Amino acid sequence: QIRNRGAPNSRTLPEVILDLEQAFVIYKPPHWRCELPSKDATVPDEQSGRGSRDPLILLRWMREELTSINPELFEEDFNPALSGTGFGPLSHRIDQETSGPMIVAKTKEAQRFLKAQFHKTEVS
Repeated sequence: QIRNRGAPNSRTLPEVILDLEQAFVIYKPPHWRCELPSKDATVPDEQSGRGSRDPLILLRWMREELTSINPELFEEDFNPALSGTGFGPLSHRIDQETSGPMIVAKTKEAQRFLKAQFHKTEVS
C-alpha cells in the first residue's frame, strides 16, 4: 500500500531532528499549522459533521511532546501574531503546506536571541 504523505489527512508526525541545550530543531510535515490553536479550534468531523479537535497543529504537538519547553512560551502574548493567536516557542514559521526544519526555543532567553537573529537575517 502506498501512503500519500502530502495529503492533509495523512498522519506524518513532526519529529525532533536535534535536541540542543536551549533549542530543538524539528521537522514540520506538510499541512501542519504553525500558529497557536484558538481556544475554540475545531474542525467538522467527516463522519458526524460535529466539531472535533484539529489534529494538525504543530504547537499543540510541541506542548504535548516537547516537555522541556518553558510553558510560558505558549502564552499568546509572549510571541503574538498579527494575523492570529501567536507562534509560541517557534523562532520562525513556514507555510502550512510546506515541510522542513524549524528552530524551537526552550527558554525565553533563547527565543529572544533566535528571533533577533532572524530579524537581522543572521541565520543561515
